[in-house]
Amino acid sequence: DNSARALWIGSSALFSDARLSGGSTRAVLEDLLAWGFQEKGVLRVVKTEHTRVRKGVDDVRPAYEGEGREGEEGFGEGQRMYRIKDFVTYSIELEQYTPELGWSPAPRDLDLQVTLHMIDPYITVPLHATTSDDSNSATNLSSPPVRSSKSKSSTTYTATFQLPDRHGVFSFVLLWRRAGYSYLSTKDTAPVRPFNHDEHPRFLSAAWPYVGGAWSTVAGFLVFVGVWVSLDWARLGGVGAGKGVKKSKTA
Repeated sequence: DNSARALWIGSSALFSDARLSGGSTRAVLEDLLAWGFQEKGVLRVVKTEHTRVRKGVDDVRPAYEGEGREGEEGFGEGQRMYRIKDFVTYSIELEQYTPELGWSPAPRDLDLQVTLHMIDPYITVPLHATTSDDSNSATNLSSPPVRSSKSKSSTTYTATFQLPDRHGVFSFVLLWRRAGYSYLSTKDTAPVRPFNHDEHPRFLSAAWPYVGGAWSTVAGFLVFVGVWVSLDWARLGGVGAGKGVKKSKTA
């Protein structure tokens, strides 16, 4: 996982003056050496971020679930909590090292994927390159990000998807291993909660049989108690019918 590299050279004659005098051979050797010394194909993650996509201006959520306000504790640390079926935008910024430019924007044609994982993978979606400015606007479903070229210092890959109808502690996992590039591995953890009691209808149609069964049990119990109390047990010869009658003593 440390992206270590090794080159096997069959003979030192490959680096002789005669071989290096040719244009194509020299270019191949320079590329091989640059790759072996990690001067080419080196990628690094600048940062990862995930945030909830609001459905509109009326979509207001308590502050303890969001990033908070500037100056508050936890500001800038990303989304703290999600709710099931929320829409989420995940983004990752990448840079690539080149001998001429140093750290520069990574290529925008990498086949990156992010997986929502909790013990088992639930959702896997592809990431697409977009500019940093456009990715910041992806906080509303009515204004999705526009795919474009690289930003000034890095390349941002984003994806928007809906969380499953399952609560728990999920992880946004990105594991990318391709020939010629250094490995990429990131993992961000975020809890996903169920609906609160005031966020769904009070009476669900699927629960009507259970509610009806509960109320029918209560009604049946009340009817039974009323009948039991109203019966004249002395007339029926039941409980307490023989009270007050003295038994005769035999001689």
